Amino acid sequence: MDDLVAFLRARLDEDEAVAVRTVNAGRLFREIAAQRAILDEHMPVIPDYGPSRGERCCGTCGAVGDDAYLAVSWPCDTIRHLLAVYSDHPDYRQEWAP
Repeated sequence: MDDLVAFLRARLDEDEAVAVRTVNAGRLFREIAAQRAILDEHMPVIPDYGPSRGERCCGTCGAVGDDAYLAVSWPCDTIRHLLAVYSDHPDYRQEWAP
C-alpha cells in the first residue's frame, strides 16, 4: 500500500513540477489538485466488522448493508484508474492495472 501511494504522490509531484514551468498551467494545477483529493478520499481503511473485517478496503467505495459493511478491496477501481495514467513509468506495477 505504501508503495502505491508513494508512487502516485511522486508522479503528481512530478506533474506539478512540469506545470510550474508551463506558461498557462492553471488547468494542470487544478487537475493535479483534483487527483490528490481523489487519492486522499479513497485511502484505505480496515473495517473492524463485516465480511471484510481486518482487510484493507477503500474508505469511500463500499456501502453499509443491513448488518455488514460491504467493502471494496483497496486499491479500488478509482485509484487503479488514477494509476493507469502512469502505466508507462518504469516503477509502475502491472498488479495496479484496472
